[in-house]
Amino acid sequence: MNDDICFADLGPVVQTALAETLELMTEEQKRKFTERRLDRAIEFIELKIIDMEKRVSIAKESIADIRKDKELIR
Repeated sequence: MNDDICFADLGPVVQTALAETLELMTEEQKRKFTERRLDRAIEFIELKIIDMEKRVSIAKESIADIRKDKELIR
């Protein structure tokens, strides 16, 4: 298996198939393959960040609403 590309998150059958496919690729193809995997990882993390930012925003709105309610009680 190529040391530069990690398939630890994939099942054993997929790992074997990808490792065999990588052996047939040129260095340029391996570079592009790795680059695409990294791009997908970045996109996934960015989507997670966007989701968390939305959750934080909702939580802040909830806190503001609770504080308004608290002021109304006083």
